[in-house]
Amino acid sequence: VYASDLWDEGLKKLVKEAESQQIKNIKTIRADITDELPLSDMSIDSCLLATILHDLTKSDQQLVVKEVARLLKPGARMHIIEFKLIETGPGPAVEVRIGEEELTDFIVPYGFKRLSSAPIGEYNYLTTFQKNS
Repeated sequence: VYASDLWDEGLKKLVKEAESQQIKNIKTIRADITDELPLSDMSIDSCLLATILHDLTKSDQQLVVKEVARLLKPGARMHIIEFKLIETGPGPAVEVRIGEEELTDFIVPYGFKRLSSAPIGEYNYLTTFQKNS
């Protein structure tokens, strides 16, 4: 399992939690997600992007999705968690949130098909895409 974050604090917290759970197969990578990660093309089976796309500019969102497409094996899955288009609860302003259909319209042209989308609690949703073979 590769875990990437721009901030050392998040990576350190993950390592500490993994150690407490005796999980030994997590490798952390401190990196900017808009840059190329130090991993080979088509080297990963699954990717999770959790509540980050809404924080990026449109051009940075494109860079991230292109990088994920480079890293995923054909048939592999990308899971994206984002905030629902509602004005209540935690998270960013509704103006910067990405709705499920908007997300799908954005991701599909990069060589993915949408498999599913479902709510995760009151404020978030999870959409799963599969990289085309």
